[in-house]
Amino acid sequence: MASFRRILLSRLLLLSVPIILLGVSTTYFVTYRKARSGLLETARQNLTESAIRRGNEIANSIAALKSNLVAVSYHPVFRNNNEQQYPEFLERLSQQLPTQIECLQLIDATTRESLADTCDREIVEPLARRVWPQQYESLLPPPSTVKIQPILPENGPDLGTSCQKQDATSNANQLKLLSSIPIYNEAGRFYAILVARSVILEPNTLEPGSLTGSTAILDRDGTILVHPCWERVGRNIKEEAKEDSGRLQSILRKARAGEQNFIHLFSFEQKGVELLAGYAGIPNPIAEEREDIWVVLTMTPLRNALAALDEIQQVLLSLLSSLTFGLIIGTILTILYVSREIATPLERLIESIHDQDPLQSQDPIPDDFNVYEFRQLARAFNAVLDATRNSYELMDRTLQNAVQTSNDLKEAKKQLQEALEAERLANDRLTQTQQKLQEALEAERLANDRLTQTQQKLKESLKAERLANDRLREFLRCMSDRFRTPLTGLIMNLDLLRDEVEDGTIEIGSENEETLEDAYVSTKKLYDRHEQIAQMFSIAGDQFNNPDIQQVNLPRVLLELREEYHLRIQEKGLDFQARGWQDTEILIYADPVRLKEVLKALIDNAVHYTHTGSITLNAHIESVEGAVKQMDSENNNTNGSSFFPTGQRACIVIQDTGVGISPHKLEKVNNPWKYRMTEGLSIVIAHILMEMMKSTIVFDSEGENKGTTVYLCFPTVKKS
Repeated sequence: MASFRRILLSRLLLLSVPIILLGVSTTYFVTYRKARSGLLETARQNLTESAIRRGNEIANSIAALKSNLVAVSYHPVFRNNNEQQYPEFLERLSQQLPTQIECLQLIDATTRESLADTCDREIVEPLARRVWPQQYESLLPPPSTVKIQPILPENGPDLGTSCQKQDATSNANQLKLLSSIPIYNEAGRFYAILVARSVILEPNTLEPGSLTGSTAILDRDGTILVHPCWERVGRNIKEEAKEDSGRLQSILRKARAGEQNFIHLFSFEQKGVELLAGYAGIPNPIAEEREDIWVVLTMTPLRNALAALDEIQQVLLSLLSSLTFGLIIGTILTILYVSREIATPLERLIESIHDQDPLQSQDPIPDDFNVYEFRQLARAFNAVLDATRNSYELMDRTLQNAVQTSNDLKEAKKQLQEALEAERLANDRLTQTQQKLQEALEAERLANDRLTQTQQKLKESLKAERLANDRLREFLRCMSDRFRTPLTGLIMNLDLLRDEVEDGTIEIGSENEETLEDAYVSTKKLYDRHEQIAQMFSIAGDQFNNPDIQQVNLPRVLLELREEYHLRIQEKGLDFQARGWQDTEILIYADPVRLKEVLKALIDNAVHYTHTGSITLNAHIESVEGAVKQMDSENNNTNGSSFFPTGQRACIVIQDTGVGISPHKLEKVNNPWKYRMTEGLSIVIAHILMEMMKSTIVFDSEGENKGTTVYLCFPTVKKS
């Protein structure tokens, strides 16, 4: 058991030390936040001023470049049209101009051929000749004669690039411009164009604590002209990360209103790196419209702006640590002294009480303490001792009665505990039984809910399927009625016109006779195609919804198709190949009528869209990984749109070298329901018939003019 002195000491320490630590911590955090706010405010002001200065520098540099190019265009070498001096003059000029010139090129205004240049490769094509007058009489043209355009990456911005650290020789933080000015001879005739590729901004390296910042420039449309990452030059700010796109568009609006301020960006340079940026708007120095502006941003990582905060934090921690240690030591010494002064009289009082025998000794406890409360406590103890002695005899008499009563109570308590334990066990068993009953009722309710939901979904699926079949049947019936009558009348009229032309009743000329014959043949083919589609779907009967699935000898069907199409394909000048199935017995599950109609429609497509090359008809058997090998026990149907009970499937491959299918159309061809495909009716019909036969069809092509391959796969018959 702890003493009073120890308890008093521990309580005082527990109260005083946390208060000291709380005060020091509060002082630290308030001071730290104040220092951080001051550093941020300084960085924001410096970056905003840096953006204003950099914008003025850019405008002045471009204005100087224009003036220099205007002066150069009036040089005697150009005025006298001295072609021999062009190379030397351009080389000397690229070194003497104050703006950093990467290269110069003089281009003939008529032929667009290079007359002289200092470039390792050809410069981008300059502006069109018509932007300058063909004749100019003044001494010096105005600076507006110089046409300037920014140089963007040749391959466009890389939208997936994350800015990495750039070296000093990279294109990052550089504003590259392509400047063009007309050259007039002594007679004032426009004969050449001087093109200069120059660099306005130089790359800079950011050091910790630097507040000059790297540069980014946006035009009024939001296109990035300068960026620390060259690959993102030419990108629009709308394509930036979501957290930065809205902020950058807000900068454009504020800059147009003349505002100069700062902003925080989070993924503009590197993802996850917060940037502090100052911005300012300047008139577009390369545009003639005064309303056009550029927005100049100077940016630095937030960690660079707060680089001095680490040193402040270290000094503050050191100072506050020393102060805290001193306060704690002083507080401990004070508490030790106070605890001793308070605990000593109490310990003396306790020793006096321990030395007294309240039943044998009649001496009182000393009460000569300086502290009033302790003196009163000693007098109270003396009064208690007197009362104790008087009541001792009474207590002794009642002790025996109390012992007997205690024994009786113990026995009754034991019996009560046994009864309570029995009742508790019975309650536990009852609770467990009720819980199990509730679980069983909940499981039964969930099972009933799931059964109800399943029945409802099944009813909705059957209703949707019947509605889709009715709509398709109505569509095919309308198509048949609306197409057959006009096509029949057109064929009869064309046939009558042909007879009159042959009899000489009507003369239309040899060329028109060929046109009439082509129209008759095309109309006849269209009529045959219409009849073929109507026959494929058996519009008048119920076979559309109930295909006759049976065992089909696949090689026999393919042999009949080869005999039917062999001469027709050769007459078109195509090579028809059929291999891989002649000596093989392949039995599949399919509707033989629908199977032939699908294959004929696909071969007709191949013949129609193939002008040179070949058409190949192959068949083979392959294993199916993960194929469904059993029927669903509840609805007695296959699990999915196709099933392969033998673990194998027979695939028919129709390949041609025709016009092919573009990649963006290939997805629509393979998923006509998802994209609601309205063209290529034979392809849609083929999908429908294959789905009815619980089989699959897939179209594949490497692109336009690279041919098409169609895969039709059917479940095979299990061999006995």
